[in-house]
Amino acid sequence: MLSFNNYIKCTALLLVYGVLSLWQPAFAAITVTAGGEQQVFAGADSAAIVFSVVDEHGNPNTTGVPVNFNLLNPTGNAVTVGLLNFSDKTDENGQVSTRLKSTDTLGKYTLIATLTTDATQSVSTHISVLKDSTAFTVISGGNQEVFAGLDSADIVITLVDKYGKPNVGVQVNFSLVEPTGNAVIVGLSKFTDKTDDKGQVSTRLKSTEVLGKYTISATLATDSVQSVSTTVTVMVDASAIVVNSGGNQEVPAGSDSAEIVFTLLDKYGKPNVGALVNFSLVDPTGSAVIVGLSAFSDETDDTGQVSTRLKGMETLGNYTITATLATDNSLSGSTDVVVVLDVLTNVAITLISGSSQQVPTGSDSADIVFKVINKGGNPSKGVQVNFSLVDPMGNSIVQEGLTAYAAETHENGQVSTRFKGTDIIGSYTITATVATNTKLFTGTNVVVVAGTAAKLAVIEGSNQTFSAGKASANIRFKLSDAFNNGVTGQVIDFKVKTPAGEISNEGLSATLATSDVNGKVMTRLEATDSQGIYTIIATLAANETVTANTTVQVTEALPNLPSLGFGAATDNDWNEVDTTVSEW
Repeated sequence: MLSFNNYIKCTALLLVYGVLSLWQPAFAAITVTAGGEQQVFAGADSAAIVFSVVDEHGNPNTTGVPVNFNLLNPTGNAVTVGLLNFSDKTDENGQVSTRLKSTDTLGKYTLIATLTTDATQSVSTHISVLKDSTAFTVISGGNQEVFAGLDSADIVITLVDKYGKPNVGVQVNFSLVEPTGNAVIVGLSKFTDKTDDKGQVSTRLKSTEVLGKYTISATLATDSVQSVSTTVTVMVDASAIVVNSGGNQEVPAGSDSAEIVFTLLDKYGKPNVGALVNFSLVDPTGSAVIVGLSAFSDETDDTGQVSTRLKGMETLGNYTITATLATDNSLSGSTDVVVVLDVLTNVAITLISGSSQQVPTGSDSADIVFKVINKGGNPSKGVQVNFSLVDPMGNSIVQEGLTAYAAETHENGQVSTRFKGTDIIGSYTITATVATNTKLFTGTNVVVVAGTAAKLAVIEGSNQTFSAGKASANIRFKLSDAFNNGVTGQVIDFKVKTPAGEISNEGLSATLATSDVNGKVMTRLEATDSQGIYTIIATLAANETVTANTTVQVTEALPNLPSLGFGAATDNDWNEVDTTVSEW
């Protein structure tokens, strides 16, 4: 029988074990560490795509963290087949992996890895399935993060030929797009390179103080269709407390303010979870007070956020609320709430212009104008309105997507923002919310469509050789805007140049075609007995400077050999010879 002291000791050990068994490290991020943004030939598996999970301190998580994989096909639909595995648990290095299984369907597939225990922690990459040609793969340095003022790690890209062997001595050009969406000709360690004996080229982003996501693309110098891209995100090397929402409000005397939400970020720019934050309040006289807030301390949640609000104050004037990290008084963020006379309450916000616009890639929208009115039906002046933007994938874009993310209404009660040009097509949602009453909101959408046709390229069936008397295989062209988005609904004129140099539209299966939803059109050379090299020419009917061509070669037809039958013979001209014995 256990003594009382031993019983107490056993109970304490069990409690400690239970607490430790329930504890799990806080997951800070999941990133792509290998195989990101690769290209693979139709019918072949991709290289392994490796993801790493790190804890809140940036250390690899221990074995056994579950991760789910999702796959979007080139049309953007989620599919439940096509990956080697759709879930995995981290190994001793905090890594999981999968790969795209062989497929004959061409296009860009999107692979998304998500923590099973926290769906907000996810990362995506792309695998492009190509027809038999040169393929790019980012083998290191893809989708990396770097602090302001430091060079990125080398971004290493490999090229292989159609046999999967290194493609040596091939010129590759690099391009750089800044966080603003502008292409620039400085900022990389090099803008061109030739593949080495391993088929590899590399560059890196040079140190910059401008924060945000930079896009680096590598393109085959001899074929701009063959390219691959990756990103480098430049972050501030420091922690910060920022006002997320509810800043600089104006509230009627005696009313509570809206929630004032602060976000605590670590030095990697990621949410700092579980940190104690203290709030302080200074009244309009400049005196610090210990009443008047709904909370004077709080711990950051799983999004790194804490909140409080100013409770109904009767004294008019400016109140300052400050959030300070409990373990570091030098780290703080502040905002103001102005208490005013109880004027007519705002009752509605409406969209008055700029509704449901459609804009081409790279172009800003027209102004999107909202109006706030009070319960008397009059315009409300000086009301803060916050704007939010959600992209076609449902992700919030918190910077650089709108010309303004917050504004105060003018005398006419109006505020406006504008959608900034992007190269990513799809429907974007803009929502306007009254800062002091988040129940008052309205929204609209901006649909980004492919821009003006800028280039026409052969994507299938070029440089064929076939026998006389037979038709060529299909020859496909793609009409694209400046960002390689397919331009639909445009008429393409086909002509053929014969070996004799004559140009006409005779001898083609189609002489006119309208580009489909992907910008593609198709024709082929019909059967002909005339041998030689034919040039198939495709031209945009609306702009004859946008054109592309390819050649096909018609060779001599194979001879039709006579049937020898049983005991038959032929002479040198393939004529049958009578071999029967004549009578004497």
